[in-house]
Formats: sequence, C-alpha cells, structure tokens
Amino acid sequence: GRFHGGWWQRISSDWRVQISLDGKNKGATEIDYSGLHIVLLYAIEGIDYWNTDGRDTYLIDNVEQSERMRSLLKLVLLISINAKSKRSALGAIRGKIAEHPDEYNWTNEENVPLSDIINAFMERHEPIRKYFYSNSGIKLQRIDSDIAEKVIKHFTNLNIPTLCIHDSFVITHAYADELKREMFKAAS
Repeated sequence: GRFHGGWWQRISSDWRVQISLDGKNKGATEIDYSGLHIVLLYAIEGIDYWNTDGRDTYLIDNVEQSERMRSLLKLVLLISINAKSKRSALGAIRGKIAEHPDEYNWTNEENVPLSDIINAFMERHEPIRKYFYSNSGIKLQRIDSDIAEKVIKHFTNLNIPTLCIHDSFVITHAYADELKREMFKAAS
C-alpha cells in the first residue's frame, strides 16, 4: 500500500508549496520521483532506465507534445500496466476520461487513438513489455511505499517535517538537497 490520508494529498501542488513546515512561512518545495513505476519495472529487469534514452517515461513520438497530452499519456501507460487485459485497460482509460471531462474534454478516439497509444508505449518500453496487462500495480505501490518509508524515517529521525504524496515529498526549501540525496539512496 501507500501512505495516504493527509489533507495535503488532496490539494494542488501549487497550494502544497505554500505550506509552512517550519512555522516561519518560508514556503516549501515538492520533489517527486519521475515515472517511478516505469523506472521500477526497468530496475526489476536489471536495467537502469536513465541509462537508456533517458526521456520522460510518459512521452511517445508522433503525438502532441504538451502537458495535457503528458497527463493523458501517464494515465494510459499506468492503467495499461495495472490492467489484466488490453480490453480492461481501454475500458478503464475511457472511464477515467469520462470521470474528468474538464481535464480530458479535448480527447476523442479520432484524435487520440488509445489502442495505438498503448501499442506505441509497448514498443517504446520493449524491455518491460511483459508487464503490460500484468496487474502489477499493487506490487509497485508496495515498493514505492517502502521507498517513501525510508525517506520519511530519515527526516523524522532528524525532527524535520516532511509530507508524503505517494512518490513525492514536500519539505522546507532548506532541506531540498538533502531530500534529493535521501530519495536517491532510498530508491537504490
């Protein structure tokens, strides 16, 4: 499982960095693991993802390169890995699009062929192709919660407040570099 339930997990990242963790209202910073579940699958296969092409795990060629598309591509990729079949993945993706019309009202099957996007991801991430439709989500969430626990314990032992949002952390600016080091160490 994951650490969840904190009110800070239900607000936007713009608001999270306004949180005062040191009582001085100096603001905070949020640092996350980029593409954690995909990077973890590569690691399980003995491959350091960042020594491959090193590009954003959620981007593919021949589609619009924008933040809105990245958000959709992230949804497509993670659901495809966590589903049991292509059919269930497509159904879940369409369901999420329908649940969030404000975010995804620009999509339709003509301008965003979901099946083709899944196929493009499988080609791009060939070394972890076997994990598509593998229902791996729970296992990956467990791994990322173990990583988060190591980071949280480090800062708790130092009496430094740190807020966890799944695979990201909010901390006072002064400790940003130490957080990055601890995140790297915890994931290694």
